[in-house]
Amino acid sequence: MQTVIEKPLLLDHARQTGPKWVLQHFTWKQVVDRLLDVLIPSVKFGRPTFEPIIL
Repeated sequence: MQTVIEKPLLLDHARQTGPKWVLQHFTWKQVVDRLLDVLIPSVKFGRPTFEPIIL
């Protein structure tokens, strides 16, 4: 907190870049994936893979 008070340019930079960074790193998918890693660390949830059936 003291650093931000002493360096207003840092505060200006955070105001400009912070919202974009949050939108990129805190989507619902990312939050849920992190939460599942904490709650169920041994199970990896992902998109199902498509395996064609050859007749």
